[in-house]
Amino acid sequence: MSPRSYDWLSRAAGVGDAHWQLVAQAAIGPRATVLEIGAGTGNVLLKVKRAAPGAVAIGLDTNAASLAAAARKAVEAGVELRLDLGDAAHLPYPDAGVDRVLASFVLHHIPDEQQPAVLHEIRRVLKPGGSLHLLDFTAAPTRRPRDQRALLAQAGLLDPVQLGEGEAYAPTKPNSWWHDTYRHAAENVLLTLALAKAEGVTCVCWYQFHDSVLGMPQIADPDNVEYHYGLMNRDLSPKPSLLAYATAARVLDRATFRGHLTFSDPETFGLWFDTPEGPAVVLWNRADGYLLNTSGERTDGHFPAPEVWVDPWPTKTHLTVTAGDAVRRLDSIGRSRQLTPAQGRVTLTLDGSPRVFYGLTPVAAGSGTHTLAG
Repeated sequence: MSPRSYDWLSRAAGVGDAHWQLVAQAAIGPRATVLEIGAGTGNVLLKVKRAAPGAVAIGLDTNAASLAAAARKAVEAGVELRLDLGDAAHLPYPDAGVDRVLASFVLHHIPDEQQPAVLHEIRRVLKPGGSLHLLDFTAAPTRRPRDQRALLAQAGLLDPVQLGEGEAYAPTKPNSWWHDTYRHAAENVLLTLALAKAEGVTCVCWYQFHDSVLGMPQIADPDNVEYHYGLMNRDLSPKPSLLAYATAARVLDRATFRGHLTFSDPETFGLWFDTPEGPAVVLWNRADGYLLNTSGERTDGHFPAPEVWVDPWPTKTHLTVTAGDAVRRLDSIGRSRQLTPAQGRVTLTLDGSPRVFYGLTPVAAGSGTHTLAG
């Protein structure tokens, strides 16, 4: 991709705000030395100089054309950047000479086998008390957030790091194969945000708030899949996805993740959070797999999506657990239902849709794991 195309795509995707959050998180001092790995065309380093004009800003990249574009931008902005052509696995800098290392959408480009070397190099050049700040995707199938944390821990970089998830979205192109129905999208929004909270993700960049195309925000193109990624329709009326987002915010914003829950049924999953309202447990069951609109005879590109009030999950799994005097259940769009335990036990009905339960208390299951007592 050319530097010009890269800059256009960055503007279209709205990553500038995420870059500012990265710079703000780094808390760069007035005379700090800042190194950006994969500096590209200099967008993050220019923000560093605006935030801390006295900082020394160094950029490393493997692409000479991108660095040339960054140099031109620096001249236009009247700031000084040091720009070096090089490989992050062999940083051309002395030990303990950098206060902050930044990396924006870079780590996922580095092959798995090279990531440990890159992270050890970053640790080598950081001063005592220095920190690494990452902005990257966490949903790649080969690199889960917990895998990243393990690599960071091995490199001695775990404590200063916060994880951010980029490009969360709810693809609801109507009556379309392989895309979420409005109901599935809402369920996936809640589960995505609950898993993100559990994995230590501190910032989710939503793509995008209402249906449109970021590169052409005033142009309606219903045939473009990305046009339908919003939490709201183009007229700003809410989709079920927005209600799920609000449910996640109410449950998770002040929550603290306590652990994953394990069960004898390997298809049943749970997350345990402490909240101001007491323990909150998110439960779901994957007996039906990750159900998408893929079955049936295809005569054209359309899928007769069911109405949102039709339950699409055929398998119901019953789980009987110990409970207090009352149990409250929230579905993905925030509808609340009281469940009445009998003789200290309650039977829950689970399927592929995540639900939040209050009034259940996890117990230790051995080897550092937790479950719900039966």
